[in-house]
Amino acid sequence: MEQISLLEQIDDNPIKKYLCIVKDDKIVDMTFEDIFDTNTFNEFYAVTYVSSPAFFSKVVKDFKKVKFIIGIDDSEYLSSFTSGIEKFVDIKGRIGFWNDLQKEVKEKICDESISIRFTLDAPIHSKIYLLNNSETGFKRVVIGSANLTEKAFINKKQYEDIIIFDNDVEKYDLYYNQRFKPLFEAGVNYIPDIIRKKYLKNPSVILFSKEVASEILNNDLEINRNKFCVLTDEQMAELKSRSQQLEEQYEVKKEEIQRSTNIINHITKKKGNNYILKPPDELKKQTLRIETIITKASKSITDDVRQLYRFMDKTNTLSVVDKNNHEFYKPFSEKIDIENIRKNLELINRFVNAYELFTFKTNKTYQSKIMEIILFSFMSPYIWKLREEIVLKTSSESNRSTFPVFLVIAGRAASGKTTALEFIGLLLGNNSPYYIPYSLIQSGRTVDKNKLESYFDSEYLAPILVDEIPSSFFTGKTGENIIKEISNNTTGKHPVMIGTTNVREFNTTSQVLRRIYYIQVDSEFNTKEFNAESKKYLNEIESEIDNSLFKDFSYRIAEKIKNEEILYKENDCLFLAREIFKEYYKECGMNVPEWFPHQPFYDYEERGKEIWKNIYENNRDAFIEKDDGTIYVNTSIIFNNPRERENIVNYLGIGCVKEDSQILLLNGDIFYNYIGVKPRNSFISTIKKYIKR
Repeated sequence: MEQISLLEQIDDNPIKKYLCIVKDDKIVDMTFEDIFDTNTFNEFYAVTYVSSPAFFSKVVKDFKKVKFIIGIDDSEYLSSFTSGIEKFVDIKGRIGFWNDLQKEVKEKICDESISIRFTLDAPIHSKIYLLNNSETGFKRVVIGSANLTEKAFINKKQYEDIIIFDNDVEKYDLYYNQRFKPLFEAGVNYIPDIIRKKYLKNPSVILFSKEVASEILNNDLEINRNKFCVLTDEQMAELKSRSQQLEEQYEVKKEEIQRSTNIINHITKKKGNNYILKPPDELKKQTLRIETIITKASKSITDDVRQLYRFMDKTNTLSVVDKNNHEFYKPFSEKIDIENIRKNLELINRFVNAYELFTFKTNKTYQSKIMEIILFSFMSPYIWKLREEIVLKTSSESNRSTFPVFLVIAGRAASGKTTALEFIGLLLGNNSPYYIPYSLIQSGRTVDKNKLESYFDSEYLAPILVDEIPSSFFTGKTGENIIKEISNNTTGKHPVMIGTTNVREFNTTSQVLRRIYYIQVDSEFNTKEFNAESKKYLNEIESEIDNSLFKDFSYRIAEKIKNEEILYKENDCLFLAREIFKEYYKECGMNVPEWFPHQPFYDYEERGKEIWKNIYENNRDAFIEKDDGTIYVNTSIIFNNPRERENIVNYLGIGCVKEDSQILLLNGDIFYNYIGVKPRNSFISTIKKYIKR
């Protein structure tokens, strides 16, 4: 089978015309000298990006009159308004542009035959070329995608299109009067007056110095005072963060290019001087790897209510996708003032206290669990990094699952678990409704593997918040396999999942249990007595809360990573979150609440202990102790059916089960220690062991 070369020459291919020129409704061949014909035209008006002073000089030098507006490069298309401000204050760049111009062009700029301007208020991406003969009246309009660059008009290394209209007076007047002229009049001279004056006195190279720069800037500010745009607070903040924006945008593009290169490497192989597409049988072997790379590179953000945060390797900060343009990232992490920190901290405290004020149970443990959930949500965009760190530290991939990718909030109806999920969404800046229903990742009666994995395969790091996950997700083979696969094999940057479920129905295997963080919230809200009051209380909090505290939190995380501080403790992925919140309380002069969680919860284990302690105490006759310390459990007395038996056995602690097939045998010492009771026949067993000796 003949293979396709990705780099083969296309001399005989009709698509060789990189620059497609349409004139008189036909595709024609023309050089840039033909297009910008100085024998036919003596005036040139243009709006376009310029690649170099040398090429600019080559094009314009023989025109008698030139008015030129400098636009932006295609690679800068997503730039903000600040590109104009940057040009204005880039005195060194403007001097450099002047020095590289040809002598004839400099002289025409000095006598004002050539004028070069740019705009301050917004970048220009237009490409408009207007040519005119002041004597004959012959006119030409050239519009399209091509900038005034060697790459577009000479080297031909990219596809460009232009359309030429000759002697179409109406089009010429339309573009000149309604587009070019207003832009030119609003523009600012790119070549400063000071430079022209210096050149007229001494036509030599203008040397850049702080004195010259200061003189030029002060003079330009005075001349253009009426054209200098008024900056809003938002624009000023954007200008200040421009450097970081460019760095982050570069980093994102770098990652995308690396992924593209990775894909190309997997689908091609070297043959002679070219790289050819691999044959089908070889490509088939690469299917799984290629699928992984592709899905990582092209995730849809449709129906995703999360803020789309990305981790920037260079700064360790978070950036966020711009709401207006999903291909542009804005810096997110930043230090906020102490008053803003105090305000948000007080709101969080009030929210947590609702689980004491309006619920039946007043145990501080339930408030601690709500705060633990909040700490996990703040730390969630960094769980991937902790997983990477522990693998590097221990040199063992098996330790990746030490830190959970899934947080399960289990609770009864009216326990406030969904309210907590919504509050997390608000704290992280999610869009309403702040979380997604399970139905969005469901297919039929089970979870849709592809839909769920599409979230985990993305590099957007806000947690996936899912409400009302059914128990089948944790007990069914599909859900169990997904949890195990994601926990064990998901590498690099990835989000985590925080979901709610019904505590009465929840149970799972030890294989799943060790890969999730289970928190049980079963303190129901007293809806009969406090329904209206609690709703008003929570609505007031939610109306004031925002993601500003998370901005500061992510800023502090970045600083701690940079300073190589401890990111986690063994079996506590929230260690750093606990420390940062303690810093907040101290800086704000607030006491750390007595319900603040200082260590992880082990609710599933505690629930299992309670369940089996009750079973043991209410069904002692079903537990038959053997001489070797083994306990035979008569399950027919305890359980009504095999499904109930399976569910409850899952709650036994590690090491309790000796055999679980047709019969259930427990390791006596471990079981009794697990449920916290003394063996019933401990004295007799000791005597028997002594006699046997």
